[in-house]
Amino acid sequence: MEYPLTLYYDTEVNNVEIKDSSHGDSDFRKAYIVNDGTSKIVVKHFSNSFSNQNRIMGWFRLMDEYRKVGLYCPAIIPNRHGELLHKHTIDGRDYYIYAEEFAAFKTASQLDVEKKKYMSDVLRNLGTIASKRLDFLDFPSAYCLLESFAGEEFTDEETECALLFVDYIKKNLPQYLPRAEKLLDLFYRNQEECRKVYDSLPTSCFQADLNSSNILLDDNRKFVGLFDFNLCGKEKILNYAMREALWATYQDCLVDKDNNYIFYFDKKLDDIRMNSFLENMSYIQETYTFSDEEKKAFPILLRYINTFWWYSLSDLEFFSKDNCKVEKMLDWFEFQMTRDDLRLI
Repeated sequence: MEYPLTLYYDTEVNNVEIKDSSHGDSDFRKAYIVNDGTSKIVVKHFSNSFSNQNRIMGWFRLMDEYRKVGLYCPAIIPNRHGELLHKHTIDGRDYYIYAEEFAAFKTASQLDVEKKKYMSDVLRNLGTIASKRLDFLDFPSAYCLLESFAGEEFTDEETECALLFVDYIKKNLPQYLPRAEKLLDLFYRNQEECRKVYDSLPTSCFQADLNSSNILLDDNRKFVGLFDFNLCGKEKILNYAMREALWATYQDCLVDKDNNYIFYFDKKLDDIRMNSFLENMSYIQETYTFSDEEKKAFPILLRYINTFWWYSLSDLEFFSKDNCKVEKMLDWFEFQMTRDDLRLI
């Protein structure tokens, strides 16, 4: 029996499924799904730059807070020594082991349910967590702006994506480099405007990974809970709300009714996209009231986050041989970075 399992079982267990989701040598992750005939648990064994004892115990506490508002999160299972979390070190590198009950519900991706079927409830619950103004975590979420999330990162994700975008154009589409550099300059100017207001915005603590493989639905396809809190942290409420509302909108606008791939930077489609984004924000506002300070910061933050993201680069790569689409995308970027027409009500 492999070492992680000996922390939970004193005899051999035969029914074990092992899932390895490691991302290279620096991000080791293994999960053991164990069924001993009386219960089913998931033992997680991992080591990476953004996980340490303080963070992981913070995950557990945040899961308790989500449960307090009526959301389901799998319970953490103590090992045979009574530990919620076990740490061991190999060649100077720290590894962590904990176990949780096997989820009582299936994920949205397992059920293959469209995001629009459950996302409004997810966003309402986001507002509920925001309203609690949780303040016990001392580290940022993966959505953090103007600071890095993990130790090896030098900046926030927005800036990293902006630099990768311009670098891709420099190497593959040099005829557009002057325009890309102009956009990068606009991006940095917006970043500075964001810095002036960002620190004073309200915060709470969030799970910060609302993808369909972490969202749990019941048999009626209703949202009931979440798991996988490893990207959680303290976050500016406005930033987190806007990012999730944009993310939900982005995927909804990638295909038309005939399942053909379409592009959000078409003017008509962008109007649809932004109306959908504002609708998503309104779901959050059903359970959270944005302050005057947040409403004032909203257009500033939108100019900063509504362009460079990892999907921007993947889309650029997808149609890089179509000059018309590249030019439209760059036009769209410039418009988003200078727009001042949207407000929170």
